[in-house]
Amino acid sequence: MRARNLTLVASASLRQLTASPAGFLLLVTRRFTSARTLFTRVLSHKPAPAAQALAAFLADDPEQARTLLREHPPLSHDRMAGELAIALDEPRLAPGPIAASNELRARKLWNEGAVSDALDELSPRHPYARTLRGERDILLPGRRLVPPPSKPHTAKPGRVVHFLTNSRPHTSSGYARRSHAILRAQQDAGLEPLAVTRLGYPVMVGSLTAPGRDVVDDIEYRRLIPWRLEASMPARLARQARALANIANEHGASVLHTTTHHQNALSVEAAAASLGIPWVYEVRGMLEKTWAAAKRTPEARAAAASSERYRLASAREIELACRADHVVTLSATMRAELVTRGVPEERITVIPNSVDASLLREPGVCPPSARTRLGLPRKGLWVGAVSSLVDYEGFDVLLEAVAQLRASGHDVRALIGGHGAAAVPLERRAAELGLTDAGAAHFPGKLTHADAIQYLHALDVVTVPRLDLPVTRSVTPLKPVEAMALGRSVVLSDIPALAELAHDEHGAQLATLAAPGNPASLAKAIIRAAQPNDARCTAAYAFAAERTWQRAGERYAELYARLA
Repeated sequence: MRARNLTLVASASLRQLTASPAGFLLLVTRRFTSARTLFTRVLSHKPAPAAQALAAFLADDPEQARTLLREHPPLSHDRMAGELAIALDEPRLAPGPIAASNELRARKLWNEGAVSDALDELSPRHPYARTLRGERDILLPGRRLVPPPSKPHTAKPGRVVHFLTNSRPHTSSGYARRSHAILRAQQDAGLEPLAVTRLGYPVMVGSLTAPGRDVVDDIEYRRLIPWRLEASMPARLARQARALANIANEHGASVLHTTTHHQNALSVEAAAASLGIPWVYEVRGMLEKTWAAAKRTPEARAAAASSERYRLASAREIELACRADHVVTLSATMRAELVTRGVPEERITVIPNSVDASLLREPGVCPPSARTRLGLPRKGLWVGAVSSLVDYEGFDVLLEAVAQLRASGHDVRALIGGHGAAAVPLERRAAELGLTDAGAAHFPGKLTHADAIQYLHALDVVTVPRLDLPVTRSVTPLKPVEAMALGRSVVLSDIPALAELAHDEHGAQLATLAAPGNPASLAKAIIRAAQPNDARCTAAYAFAAERTWQRAGERYAELYARLA
């Protein structure tokens, strides 16, 4: 297996190196931790500003990288600086290199969502043009993969194959956690689930020694690891569909189940047609909104949301949701959006993010005692969360709120666990606000789920201060319900996907709302949430007790039985 893994990486690397040496370096150092550490160490000792900027970028300090490029404009022949400026979403920091290269101009345009203009920059034979054509082709309306040939299939009730983008043990994201929880819950409900991950994963994201099969908590994950990847995306998806159909046939699947986005759906649709079984599309988010939300400025986000790429991706997602036999989604807010965009309401089931029933049985731990176990000060009112650290989570707003509360005489401290692109900027902002020197900001870094629970125990108030953006208005995270299960007070931004968690169906208060992006409103909400409120705590615990993965597994079993 190791020889196959290395051959796959070598062939993909050679293709990328031939197409774009600078892009290859960026890709390798971002995906392979050991390479990133080595290059960061080497580049940080180079005197050239572009090398220093790249080192900052690889060290997850994009603001420092932007500053260096801004203060030292690169020369027109500095292609790496051009690639870096595009990766930083700041092409104006390297106008010379981008103007001098039609490939860099095409990358810039694609990154901005100008699909057709990007292709017009390149000759049809250019390797990057072939890549972009494949990406565009699978976005075009009406396109389907040809169902692969299959042996006669005998569907066995209760057997389901899940097709996933990533999974444990190689990825620990919220996506992988939800997928694993669903698989375990379905197994407990009497189903026989099997998981298959996308072509090339996890080798292509840095797990060079990954086996072709992992078993985690008795859940089997199959890997589709070829000797090489096809050059075009349609060809890769067709190969993916063939491999998936073969595994599903062998498993005796009666249902195929996949998650956003459209690349997954196309392969699963073709495999299901080949076997003559239904397929379920689980819409966990609108990835075009996530892409637009990652832009740095309101103007850039607005431009992305009106771009050709955004329109194509948005329409494609709805088209595939309509073609699926059934759609599952995470919240009433997201269901309403899907219905508004054309998905029949009767073919949508909401199965929200839930909690492991064991959390409800966690022994009561008072926050000061939990902090003592973690080596944190007992005193003070501790607020925060454990999360992916990205800009739209709004943790900079939380730091501002904590600084305001401290200035008004409250001993409030922030604890923000997790990792992501916003980690370094958040730590820098905490220092600027004087929180670091005062011992009022703590960043424990990347945590296992078990450790994350211990840090949640240490918090007096769990906050979800998400900004008001299209991507956050529709997606409901897992962490508020986990906090409720642990008996913690919760503060949420007042945006639709979170506001639906603020009260139960009987109108009882579960959480405190704050205006998104408003530190003063968040500060007031934290103080309100910190006041003892037995009725709210009891209602929140009861709400979490109804949202267990066990119940979710039963609902999936009922859905599959209806479809099959």
